[in-house]
Amino acid sequence: MKRLAALLIAALILPQGARAESLLVSLSSHRVLIESNYTGAQLAAFAVVERDARSVARINGYDLVITIRGPREDVVVQEKRRVFGLWVNQRQRFLAGVPGYLSVLTSRPLQDIIEPDRAQRLNLGLLPVVTATQPRDNDTARDAEFRAALVRLRYESGLYGEKERGVSLLTANVFQAQIALPATAPVGNYEVDIMLLADSVPLARQTTNFELVKSGFEQLIADAARQHPWIYGVAAAALSIVLGWLSSVAFRKD
Repeated sequence: MKRLAALLIAALILPQGARAESLLVSLSSHRVLIESNYTGAQLAAFAVVERDARSVARINGYDLVITIRGPREDVVVQEKRRVFGLWVNQRQRFLAGVPGYLSVLTSRPLQDIIEPDRAQRLNLGLLPVVTATQPRDNDTARDAEFRAALVRLRYESGLYGEKERGVSLLTANVFQAQIALPATAPVGNYEVDIMLLADSVPLARQTTNFELVKSGFEQLIADAARQHPWIYGVAAAALSIVLGWLSSVAFRKD
């Protein structure tokens, strides 16, 4: 009886995907270099579904949700209102640890893959990821409005994105997706979270990483600004003065 009870407890605790399916994931590169001609980059992500001997093929097939999170940062979101013809800052909220870049790629529309409440609990989707970074204490509907505004603003700027059918099925068990990084994507470490689902049930989850770094002259300038800020500031001011004087000489009217 004790052994039977232990097996039943293990069956309840361990997700089905842990016993049936697993994921093998790979990226085309784990290091993206920013050089003088950098205008953005694309990486290919691959996921292979492995089934053990006891598992059977899923009748409705598999779905994949890929979430790419960039370096975390603290931001202040301000609400502006028009007062006597002028836009004036009103309320504001401090949001800690939100991703500087965020992209969600899915094999189908997310609402067709999983119910919204379950997607919220599993942090699937743009707003659930941003919401998960915030403390639950004293959370209000007004705070939710500011988070939604942040997602909207960064979506418009290209730093946040959601692509339905951004994951393609190459074979019955092999998925492929293209991760697009805009030129404005922040430098740092990126996390790629890949979740496998079938019939709205999570089966397996894997994470991998890549790094966006500056190289060459751009890295030299960035290091100088960080390690010697005073020298960098003086040099930048002197260079602007010299360039201003040269332009005045070149375009001077006699």
